[in-house]
Amino acid sequence: MKAIFAAGLLALSAPLWATTYYVSNCADGAAPACVVGNGANPGTSPSAPKQSIAAARDLINAAQPGDQVLFARGGGWTNAHMTLVASHATPEQPVVVGAYAPPWCTGTCASARPVLTEARPFGNGQPGNNDNALLQLRGGTGGYVFKDLELRGGRDETWGIFITERVHDVTIQNLAIRDFSIGVYCGNANPRVQLLESTITGNYEQGTLWGCVDSLIENNTFDNNGYKKILASDGSVLHGRLHNIYIGLESVDGKSLGGNITVRGNKLTRNALLDGKCDGVSLVVHGAIDGLLIENNLLYEVPDANGSAGCYGIGVNSGSYGSYEAFNNVVIRGNTVVNLPHTAIGCGSCIAPVIENNVIVQEAAMREFYGIVVPDQDRRFSNARSTGAKIRNNSIYVARGVAGTAINLSEYSDNAGSTLEVTNNLIFMAAAVEPGHSCINVGSLALANFTAIDNNLCYHQGGDDKGAWSNRNGKTFKTLADAQKAGFDVHGKSSDPLLAAVPSQANGWSMKVRAGSPAIDAGHTTYKARNSYKGYVRTGAPDIGAYEYGPTP
Repeated sequence: MKAIFAAGLLALSAPLWATTYYVSNCADGAAPACVVGNGANPGTSPSAPKQSIAAARDLINAAQPGDQVLFARGGGWTNAHMTLVASHATPEQPVVVGAYAPPWCTGTCASARPVLTEARPFGNGQPGNNDNALLQLRGGTGGYVFKDLELRGGRDETWGIFITERVHDVTIQNLAIRDFSIGVYCGNANPRVQLLESTITGNYEQGTLWGCVDSLIENNTFDNNGYKKILASDGSVLHGRLHNIYIGLESVDGKSLGGNITVRGNKLTRNALLDGKCDGVSLVVHGAIDGLLIENNLLYEVPDANGSAGCYGIGVNSGSYGSYEAFNNVVIRGNTVVNLPHTAIGCGSCIAPVIENNVIVQEAAMREFYGIVVPDQDRRFSNARSTGAKIRNNSIYVARGVAGTAINLSEYSDNAGSTLEVTNNLIFMAAAVEPGHSCINVGSLALANFTAIDNNLCYHQGGDDKGAWSNRNGKTFKTLADAQKAGFDVHGKSSDPLLAAVPSQANGWSMKVRAGSPAIDAGHTTYKARNSYKGYVRTGAPDIGAYEYGPTP
C-alpha cells in the first residue's frame, strides 16, 4: 500500500521568486507582549506585518507557488473563518500557511502556536452550503500545507477544517484543533491529504470525518471527541454514533471510489463519552474501500466495570449507507487496544483481511468481551460477505469479566466464511475471569472452512474447568484436546505462556514472554506474520503471539 503525498514534500526548497508574508494580531489567545500589525504594511517583513484575518485570506488566495503566509506566534485572531481557493498553488510547490516568531515573542512564546478562533454558529450547520468551517478549502485546487497553528471553535455547529469539492494534495501538520463540532472533514475521494502530528480534542461530534483517498492519518492524538448526546424522536439516546476517527467512503453504482488509506501511530483516548463512559467505536470505517492499513495505533480507555456495551476499539464494517459496502485489502496490525469494553477489533464485509501482531488487553470486569470478531455484525443489505480472514500472531489478555471470547468467528448469522487462517495467537485468560469464557469460537464452521487453524496457545489461569477452547453457537470443544480430536489446533498449547509481567500501563501493556515459555519458536512456520509487533524482525522459527522473544522492545 503506497501513496505519494506531494503537498508534504516540504524538503523541496521554495523557488527563488517565492514570497513570505507575515500577519500579527492580538485578540483572544494572544500573549501579553503581543504587538498588532497594520493593514497598511506590505507584510513582507516580520517587523512590519499585516493584521487582519481578511488580509491573511487574501494573501493566501493570491499566493503564487511556494509562497508562505505566516501568523505570529503569540498572536490571536477571532472570527477567523477563511474560505480558501489558492488557484495558483501546485502540489510540487504548495502554499504554506504556518507560524513565525516575531521580535517581541521570546521564551515560551517562541514555540506557541498562533490561535485562530471561530465560535460563531453559521446557517444550519451545513458547511458545504454555509461556509461553516474555520478553514474551508474549495475550488478544486491542490497544494496546501497548514502547520503549527491552533484552531479553536465554539462547539455550535462550527467545523475546524473542511476540505471540499476537488481540493487535493493537502498537508495538515502539528495543528491543535479543539472545541468544534467536527475537527477535520476530509471530502469524498479527495486525493493525497495528510493529517500529521496534530492534537484533535474536545470536538463534540467527530474528531475527524474522513473520506479522502491515497491519504494518511499519522502520529496524531485524538482525545475526548464525540461526546454529544444524540436523541431519537422518543427522547432515547442513540448509542455508538460518534467517534474519534470516522472513515467513510460510499460506493457509486456498486463500485468503490478508491482507498489506499493509512491510519498509523495515532493515540485515541476518551472516545464518545456518554455520562463519563465510552459509548462508540473509537476508530470506525464504513463504506466501500479498497486498500486500508491500520497499524501501530494505541487505543485506550480507563477501566470501568460499567462501561458501555457499545464501546469498540477498531470497527471496519457496514454503516447502513444503503449502497454496496465492502472492504478489500485490509490490514490491521501492530495496534495496542486496551479497555475497549465490548469488542477490541471487529471486521465485517471484509474480504481476506489481515489481522496480525495486535496486542489486546482488557482490565475491566465486563459482562461480555470479545478480542477479535469476524464478522462483527449481521450482514446488511447486499453487502459483501466476510471471508478469507488471516488472524495470526495476536496477543490477547483478559484480566476479569463474566464471559467472552478472545477470537470469535461465528457470532452472527453469516459466519467468517472460508479460506480462514487462525494461527500463532496467544490468549491469556486470568484467574479472575469467571466461568463461561472461551478462546476461539468456531461455532458453525467446519474444519474445511480453514486453510489453517493451528499453533494457538490459550491458557486459563484459573483452571481448564473455568473456560473452553470453543463453546458457542452449537459447537462445543470444552478442552484443547477435544478440539484436537476434531482436527482443530493439533499443534496448539494450553500451558502457561510465562509472560514476563502482567500487562499494565507501566510496561506499555507488554505481553512479551520470558525464557522457557512454550510460545518460543512454537508458531506455525508457514501461516505466520512475517515480522513481529511494531515491525521487529522475527528470527528463526516464529513465536506464538505478537512478540518475538529476545532483546527487541
